[in-house]
This record gives sequence, C-alpha cells and structure tokens, in this order.
Amino acid sequence: MLKSQLITYGKITFERRRKGKDVPGYLGIKKDQVLGRVYTMHPGNTECYHLRLLLHECQGPTSFSALKTVDGVIHPTSQAACRAHGLLKDDANWDRTLEEACISDSPYKIRELFAIIELAYDSSSLAKVVAENVPKLNVEQKHVYNEILNSIMSNSGQLYFLDAPGGTGKTFLINLLLAKIRSEKNIAVVVASSGIAATLIEGGETAHSAFKLPLNLGCSEYPLCNMSKQSDMAHVLREAKVITWDECTMAHKKGIEALNRTLQDIQGCDRIMGGVVVLLAGDFRQTLPVVPRGTRADEVKACIKSSILWPSVKVLPLTINMRLHLQPNSKAEEFSKLLIDIGNCNTPEVDGRIKVSCIGCEIVPELITLTDKIYPNIDKAGNNCSSWLKERAILTPTNKQANYINNFLLEKISTEQVRYESVDAVTEEV
Repeated sequence: MLKSQLITYGKITFERRRKGKDVPGYLGIKKDQVLGRVYTMHPGNTECYHLRLLLHECQGPTSFSALKTVDGVIHPTSQAACRAHGLLKDDANWDRTLEEACISDSPYKIRELFAIIELAYDSSSLAKVVAENVPKLNVEQKHVYNEILNSIMSNSGQLYFLDAPGGTGKTFLINLLLAKIRSEKNIAVVVASSGIAATLIEGGETAHSAFKLPLNLGCSEYPLCNMSKQSDMAHVLREAKVITWDECTMAHKKGIEALNRTLQDIQGCDRIMGGVVVLLAGDFRQTLPVVPRGTRADEVKACIKSSILWPSVKVLPLTINMRLHLQPNSKAEEFSKLLIDIGNCNTPEVDGRIKVSCIGCEIVPELITLTDKIYPNIDKAGNNCSSWLKERAILTPTNKQANYINNFLLEKISTEQVRYESVDAVTEEV
C-alpha cells in the first residue's frame, strides 16, 4: 500500500477505496472481498516491468522507496532492487549458490559445484565423458548409439523413436549421445514434454518453451511453432545435427507435427523434419497425452502413433533393465516384469479392470505411520540431512496430497526453512 491517498497519472486520477472494512494500523485504508490483478508489462518498459516484479515479491510496502529497499539499502531503480532480491538472472545467482554450499557441503563438493558452474559445454571434458561411458553401454544401447551417429554422419534425416521402459538406461544413453555430438562442437537440441524430464537431460528445455509451441494444440488443424525463419532459435534448429524429444509419448501428436512443418519451413525442405535427424523417446506404457474432458478414444487419437508421421518412424527398442542388472533384486525384478506385462496388455482383465498383486508392499493405516516408516526421526535430522532426504520419497496421485504431506513433514523439521524464488532473464535491457 502506498502512503499517498491520491495517485495521479496524466489525466487519470486513482482514488482510494471508500467502501469496505478498515485495515488495522492504516488510517483511511479500506479492504474488501475483491480479487484484483497487476497488469502484465512488456520487458521493454524496464522500470514498470521490474516494478511489477517487486509488487509481487514485497509484502506490505508503504512507499516506492520501501519497494526499492533491500537489506536496508535503497536502490535507485526497480531493476536494481529486483537484482538485489535475486529475481533476475545474473552472476549473483552463482555467488549465492556457492555461499549456500559452503554452509553444509564438504570442500570436495564445493569444488565439484564450482566445476559444474564453469564447465558449460567444454568439448575436451565432454570427450572424456564419452570415452569413459561408451564402454558401459550394453548391446542394445550400443546399437542405438551407433545408429544415431551413423544417421547424423550420412545426413539421412531419419525420424527415430526410442522405445524405452523405465530402468533401461534411456536418459544415460541420451546424455551420452548429446555429449558425443557437442564434444565435436556440433549443436544438439534436446527437449522434453515435462519440466522434470527436462532437468534430467543436459541442456534440456520443455518442448513448448524451446519450440514456441501453441498452448491450444488441439484447437488448430495445422499448428505451427511460433518462430520466424530469422529468429535465433530458427538459426539453432537450422544448424542442429540432431533434435531429441524425451517423453514424447506424453505430447500431443499435433505438437510433433507442428515441429515437422516448422523445420520444413526453416530448412526449405519437404523431407520429414526438414531432413534433420530427430530422436523421439518415451514409453507408451506410461502416461499418454492428456485431453481435457476427453475420452479414452480421444487420448489414443492424440497419441503420436495416430500421427501421419508415425509410418516414417524407425523404432529402436531398449528392453534390458539396467537397474536390475546393476542391483539385482528378486522383488524388483518381479515388479518390473509385472509393469511390462500390464503395459503390453498381457495381464488378464475383468470388466476393464486388472488385479495387481502387492509385491513387497505393506499397507499402513494412517499418514503418521507412513511418514514414520519413510522418514524416521525426521525431527532429529538436523542441518546435514540432504543426502538422507534424497534417499527416500513418498509418491501421491494428486498435488493436494503432496502439499499436505510436505507441510506435515516440514513442521517436524527444526531447521530454518528457505524460500527459493524463480528468476526472470531479460535478453535485451532497454
């Protein structure tokens, strides 16, 4: 809230609310059950854009000076205040990252973190990674690895689908392919259908963000990516040796078809994907595209297997479960086989339902029993519990349940909670 009772901008006069309940501690200020919003601003309008960021970040400011005050320092501009708050992407992010690491991590881990920050795409380091990990590939992975590299070398422009159930080493293989291509100073673009999947791949982005896909893919018959042939991303795609799309089985087929049309336009070529080698990866046994208020038939229709591109796809299967190979476990092997059987429709069903046996499962009566088994003595975990926490997790079907369990567990931890803000990157500062 601002101190002034009247704010004038040009010929427009904004007055305080006259109806509603009094706000304690603020004379003449009223509140009401009304939802409002702060209008979006273009980043080119620098001061207003960053003022909007501050309004969302700072609670209860009493003046513009208060908005620009961070740790007792009044900054000259809203942009400077945003940077001090850590809301903008700059080198200060890395400084804060290292400062936080110094609190709990060992010197070795801090040096490792610094190396990761500095590494970026160092071709010599990537070449070393390739040399160390290629011998670790199994027969199936090695076949896929050689197939993709040979296709790139021959400029075949082949469209591939890597059929990889969980545990078969798909992410390891994709990262190794990317390292090989980038170690030779070539461009490899990698995206994923979800943000979580994108974080597991080196240099990954979401497909919608990278390709500027329309949000309403299902509403257009022939959608296109929202990028011009002269854009920076178009130049990257034009120079790319390979494009990888992980978890494509979750994506609407029209998103992949939009990429196909866009690449044909950018490359000036009528070949599939404009003649660029494209590797799609995923598992049809898992989540298919989500169609709002759609039926099962709608989801199947939205799947890439229903696309006009599917007949041109060359399928490369991975079937060897590397998790079981590296860490043999009879129950895990049995459970893995059960999942594959369900996905391949080899499990008997009655009235559209299947009965799944509880392999190695224990049913608990209430939440506190579950949390005590997964996170025993969490109240005594202390500051150096990050490794311990990373070794365990509770899966829930809904975000509501996840938030409830998270809050329940956080209340038991005696250490100070830290809030991490997302950051915005302005490519051109005006």
